[in-house]
Amino acid sequence: MTDNKEITIPETITISFMNCPQSIGIVLSQGNSEYAIGLDYSLRNNPKEVVQVLLHELGHIYTNSFYSRNSDVSEIKRCETLAGEWAKERKKELVLDIIKDVMRMEYRIWLLMLKI
Repeated sequence: MTDNKEITIPETITISFMNCPQSIGIVLSQGNSEYAIGLDYSLRNNPKEVVQVLLHELGHIYTNSFYSRNSDVSEIKRCETLAGEWAKERKKELVLDIIKDVMRMEYRIWLLMLKI
């Protein structure tokens, strides 16, 4: 997959809550560019953490950084770092987008107040 500025979740990615005993999130490749992201049930009541874990798991997909149980420690670290860096960049972009939206809203309110 290409590295987009926009965070899109294509229909080929299924997201669901599940029991993840050794992790809080997991990505499973189903072939043909189809993936399943599993988020641990423990995240259900914590939207902030859901976003962080989801961004990280999407990072694995968008950077094509996957590993298996049999991967050596250096490969696991490389994949986790790539996914983490991708997630961190996207989180910054999300925050900036929210700030821009708030500023636009404040500007519209200011314009409305001028008309009163």
